[in-house]
Amino acid sequence: MVKSGDLIYTMVGKLINGDSVRDEFDELGNCSLLPEDVFRAMHRHMKEGGNPGYMLPYVDKVMNLVHKKLTEYEWDKPQKGTFLFVLIKENEGLIRALDSYRTVFKEEGPSDEAKWQEFISELSKYEVHLQKLENILFPELEKTDGMFDGLSMLWGMHDKARESVRQAAGFTAVEDLKSFNELIGRIFFIFHGLVKKQELILFPLAAAKLGDETMNRMMRQIEQKEGNSTESGALQAEQKKFTGGQDIVPLDLILGALPFDITFVDENDEVAFFSEGDRIFPRSASVIGRKVQNCHPPKSLAAVEAILGKFRDNSSSLEEFWIDHHGKKVLIRYIAVRDRQGKYCGTLEITQDITGIQKLEGEKRLL
Repeated sequence: MVKSGDLIYTMVGKLINGDSVRDEFDELGNCSLLPEDVFRAMHRHMKEGGNPGYMLPYVDKVMNLVHKKLTEYEWDKPQKGTFLFVLIKENEGLIRALDSYRTVFKEEGPSDEAKWQEFISELSKYEVHLQKLENILFPELEKTDGMFDGLSMLWGMHDKARESVRQAAGFTAVEDLKSFNELIGRIFFIFHGLVKKQELILFPLAAAKLGDETMNRMMRQIEQKEGNSTESGALQAEQKKFTGGQDIVPLDLILGALPFDITFVDENDEVAFFSEGDRIFPRSASVIGRKVQNCHPPKSLAAVEAILGKFRDNSSSLEEFWIDHHGKKVLIRYIAVRDRQGKYCGTLEITQDITGIQKLEGEKRLL
């Protein structure tokens, strides 16, 4: 008897080649299809493709094929006040907002500029949800099973959603109904798709793979970020676990007071430390011990690997980039850390908002 996982893997391969797979899928009959079967199949093809972005063009085709079967999968839904419950409620809020604005734009088009900006604001709020996935849930799942480096596929889709919001924010040709309808259609497709992928595959997998202790730890990280928790030290606890109990609290306080963000990645490409505070790019305690390759979306992976390669072979010790991010000019520096003998010990990432620095003129002296 052919296992459903093997069958899905074969079907995904045929989808990639542009072949019809409906007959093979019908072979499943009344057999159940597990979220893990689908995820592992896509992960295997991603690995065979040799590129985290290889599967991105095909994920929606796979989901279209398996959607109905996955809705039949029964799993214990999370209880109120738990990490996954919060994420599901956030998704419900997004869907309500999308459905509400769909009605408005269907009747009025883009004529109401205030309503359009309100819509963009609602979409932008979902960024907090995506960061919870990328910075808290993804790292914990990666610790449980090698297949979860395939979460880079979902991260790539997050970036598509972000790009659609940026396009919407820059949409001013309100008289161009054709472009408007195409943009709206793309936005609704992307965001509805993200919710389906989370609730049919990601969340059931998380519920199966992560224990109560991990779920509670992730919930505490949410509460700390939102200022709703009296418990502190989650980051220090993870760092002490990673460093074998070394107390780095004084250093953490000093680095946290600096006007820039610091992240240190050790010689094994694992995140060993980051400074707390009001960071430009959020981090969570769950990233301690995470491979730095998994801390970036697929489109950035080649650049990350290239930088680490240069630092290791000593052909470079400093790489700098600058980007526009939410109205700020952000400078990102990667610095190789070496011991006194020149041996590579890791990489320091320093991220700084230089918007104000760029505007400096003349002098301001102490005296």
